[in-house]
Amino acid sequence: MRLHRVALGALTSIAAILPATLSACSDDPQRVLVEDAGDEAFIDAAVPETGPTGEAGPRDADVVDLPPRKIECAVSPCVIEIATAERSTCALLSDGTVRCWGSNDYGQLGRGPIDADVDDAPAPVANLSKVTQLSSGANGYCARAEDGVVACWGDNQAGQLGPDDTGATSSDVPRAITGLPKARAAFMGEGIACAALEAGDVMCWGRSSSGRIPALHDAGEDVVPPTKIDLGGHKIVSIAPGRTAIVALSEDGTLLSWGRRSRPQTEKVNTLGREVALDYAAPGPLLSPERATLLGGWGEAATAAGGGAAFRWGVLVDQRGPVLPEPVPFATSAKAQWISIGPSAQFCAVLSDESVRCIGFNNYGQLGTGDFDAVQVVPAKVAELPGVPARVATSGYHACAVLVTGAAYCWGLNSRGQLGTGDFSLRTTPTPVRFTP
Repeated sequence: MRLHRVALGALTSIAAILPATLSACSDDPQRVLVEDAGDEAFIDAAVPETGPTGEAGPRDADVVDLPPRKIECAVSPCVIEIATAERSTCALLSDGTVRCWGSNDYGQLGRGPIDADVDDAPAPVANLSKVTQLSSGANGYCARAEDGVVACWGDNQAGQLGPDDTGATSSDVPRAITGLPKARAAFMGEGIACAALEAGDVMCWGRSSSGRIPALHDAGEDVVPPTKIDLGGHKIVSIAPGRTAIVALSEDGTLLSWGRRSRPQTEKVNTLGREVALDYAAPGPLLSPERATLLGGWGEAATAAGGGAAFRWGVLVDQRGPVLPEPVPFATSAKAQWISIGPSAQFCAVLSDESVRCIGFNNYGQLGTGDFDAVQVVPAKVAELPGVPARVATSGYHACAVLVTGAAYCWGLNSRGQLGTGDFSLRTTPTPVRFTP
């Protein structure tokens, strides 16, 4: 996500974009690969190829989906997933721990009280172990442990850290979400967070505005505890909680969305991704892609991929955008194997030709091209990655990639140490994250 998830200044995101990896290094084809979700949630999920009881029926003969590349650690522990928030970054390591770096003004580094509000060196998040999935919002994160428990930390101004009697607007250590059954993945969004439960249901908590929690919209509820969303029996693997609408990906590849169709003040489009007659839409299917395997979102922009083709919709780099998903114009025949989207629809993808390509603004070098080119509306190739990429995540202002060896590289804005390079200088090309034992 972010989609933090996400705004730098006035911009926000959901995360992105998609689920984190329930088993990033697994050979089991039945496992769901989930990456970050965020605006607070990034999301990227690979749909498992299941048999008749799994409901992901046979694919069309002419549609070929390439699964995300497997990460095999060259050195252990290594990075198996990375999540970028507005001004911070967290990584899930192969030993089940999480390390974070960058801004800490909302406690998003998860270490408890520290003297500084920034740290450019990755350090462990407190009280987290056996983590299998990670997602980011604008200024916070959620992690899912192997026992299905979800814990979140960082910004809590909209109750996105779950029920709390103290009224705290942030938490500098992970806090388990009470009232939430066992989850397969969790996704931070803008003022809201959601979980895909092990049973396939969806529950969301935080701010219920814009019809994002339909059952409570008419009741005038604001900040709410985990509440089930009725999706008509669809089993969900990934969620993109946006600013005014939410998109979910089911096991059979169907995309569903619900919420408000546009921002009322500007009538800008959002992540709903379908035409509706009323201001508020109950959960319903998107028409394209017909069968998705990846999902990502942030704020009012979303992305999905199916059959190796990637699509975007919502508010894009020109602050406008398509109501319906439109194909991303890759200048290559390569297929998308991982996708991520950030504020202003900053978009990056890992392609089958072993490249990472990004669309959007480049005022901080966040496209990774080695310069400060103008806005790119056709994906530009990230320069100087020293290996084969497996994952990518973008906050809109900085981006990070994980190689198949488990090494992490970041580029773009670094004013809060969010690149993890040991300094505060921006980078226009990928630079290694400096992990210490």
